[in-house]
Amino acid sequence: MRAADARRARLMRRLALDRNELRRTSDRIEAWSALALIIAFVPLAVLSAAWAVSWVHAGAAKEQGDGRLRQVTAVLVQAAPAAYVPNSATISAKARWTFAGSVHVGSVPATPGTPAGTAVRIWVDAAGDVRPPPPTTAQVTARVVLAAIAAPVGVALGLWLVWYALRWLLDRRRLASWAEAWSSYGPSRKR
Repeated sequence: MRAADARRARLMRRLALDRNELRRTSDRIEAWSALALIIAFVPLAVLSAAWAVSWVHAGAAKEQGDGRLRQVTAVLVQAAPAAYVPNSATISAKARWTFAGSVHVGSVPATPGTPAGTAVRIWVDAAGDVRPPPPTTAQVTARVVLAAIAAPVGVALGLWLVWYALRWLLDRRRLASWAEAWSSYGPSRKR
């Protein structure tokens, strides 16, 4: 038998098209549903990746305030505490800044131990309130890449769960059928 014929025969067996008399309907359902899930993966993965990327871009645009965030200079009114805060490169310190002609006073992020009178750059919204800095292009790109990878992985996991549930249902049906057949033809319990 040639290699191409062997591959074709193997594919026919996998898809339950080999007309095997011992093959049950549940075996055919299992084979065809596996093929359907594999075929469904490609468009679902592409659509989910596209949706995830657009969702991440929309979130980044919202974080950036659609260009409404502005960077201003604030002057520390009091020195930033020198205390170390674990997992943080900045702490809050009281500062004063001017935005849109009005003076604002509030807490701003500063490096620990920064003396009073030091100028620090902060981000403010249209009302002049302090906001976290918008994500950088590198951060947005990293989020987009992560979303583009995670979405198809999530689709694959979801399809695998569907496959697992289908197999569980088919196995229950097969076991019930075997139990029924065994009770009809199996050894009697008379002693």
